[in-house]
Amino acid sequence: MPPSKRHKLKRSGIIHAFAGSREEAREYIKLGFKLGLGGAATWPQALRMHRVIAELPLDSVVLETDSPDMAPAMHPYTRNSPQHLPDICQALADLMKIPSERLAQASTENACELFGWPRTASA
Repeated sequence: MPPSKRHKLKRSGIIHAFAGSREEAREYIKLGFKLGLGGAATWPQALRMHRVIAELPLDSVVLETDSPDMAPAMHPYTRNSPQHLPDICQALADLMKIPSERLAQASTENACELFGWPRTASA
């Protein structure tokens, strides 16, 4: 029995800085978790992660910064900041072959759904 069910949790959560395999992604998604993707997913050496990200369903992803750590590849050797989120979103959308606006909207909708937040007019 999944821990989220065994402990009668009302919600699952976010797998912070997900960097796992396709199989791990599938298992987390099956348990109701969202996969947090941030700056590390943009690093050029993260080839396996790039392949996994390209196959993720949009309803499983949330964008994150992990600020001040894990700056994206396009801002190396800097303190990470939420201001880098549009660049992270664009890089991940490129991997997924979708417009960045679509990924941003999906991420917002996924977070709202997970945490029970009201959706905004644009989400």
